[in-house]
Amino acid sequence: MKKISSDPQRLSAYLAEARNRTDVTTLGEFDGLVSGVALCPVAIRPSVWLGAVWGGRRPTFRSEREAHEIVGLMTGHHRDRVGALDAGELRDPMIEPGDVGDLSWRGWARGFAKAVALRPEAWGVLALLEDPAALRAVEFLRDLGDGADRPEIGRSDERETVDRVVSSLIPAAIRTLG
Repeated sequence: MKKISSDPQRLSAYLAEARNRTDVTTLGEFDGLVSGVALCPVAIRPSVWLGAVWGGRRPTFRSEREAHEIVGLMTGHHRDRVGALDAGELRDPMIEPGDVGDLSWRGWARGFAKAVALRPEAWGVLALLEDPAALRAVEFLRDLGDGADRPEIGRSDERETVDRVVSSLIPAAIRTLG
């Protein structure tokens, strides 16, 4: 079987096309989910986290070939994230430019929150390890995901500042957890 390499553009196109049949609708949101799965203190099986992509529904594909390609791209992206963490090469999250009025970090944060929700009890182990920095990082990322769908407040220039600050804090939180 041919190894499928990472192809963020193809995966992004599939997720955008599949908006009505997936719960993860952007590459940024998918990267947040996969990052959360990779950072989770307990292993999360692909059947569980892939299920979160489709919201528990059966995925639909045009063909068996497309199914193999897309699932291969998704699991390949996960392997890339895990491999980078294992090698100590922490990669920044894929934060996409937002639409007008949509801050770019929101999709990534929603995806990370979905990963935390898959095994919420597993993240509690950080408190037992007495690692306050890691615990604060998880709380920060989880809270971002919880607030990602709140309505915008403030002037547009204030929102741009928040966008820049939050987008820079996400990689720092990941590094703390990695």
